[in-house]
Amino acid sequence: MEEFTQRDNTRNQSAADISFKHIFLFDNKYSEGIFNNNTGGAYDLVPGLVVIRDSSNPTKLIPAVAGATLTNIVGVISTNGTITEIADGADTDVTYCHGGTVDQGLLILPDGVTLDTVPTGAAKTVGDILRALGFDLEALTEHTKFDN
Repeated sequence: MEEFTQRDNTRNQSAADISFKHIFLFDNKYSEGIFNNNTGGAYDLVPGLVVIRDSSNPTKLIPAVAGATLTNIVGVISTNGTITEIADGADTDVTYCHGGTVDQGLLILPDGVTLDTVPTGAAKTVGDILRALGFDLEALTEHTKFDN
């Protein structure tokens, strides 16, 4: 993901801050899939979103929600940027990561869920489920400094 901020813009000089954040760090494995927006409204699909298989149509991926569905995690969305305004019920082709080293701080989990959350009816945490898929979860520290 890339963030761009322009600051101190004058007639003859401009300063810009460019920040890159990398979710997928090393030896990642990817697959192609179809993401279905089943949220009931327009949806912005962002890199790092944890997804599950749609139980009614196993060829499609849907956003993970809190509760028992977290035991069905299959991977993490990998896009070059945000795919905006996916209509309710619409499908879009995506690439998702199903293993490798990732920055755990950039994963997008459902509200109220952490890597230490134990899903309903499960005997392991969300982090354990991701590790069982083949993810190596790394806690990284950002050291970017922009001010002069």
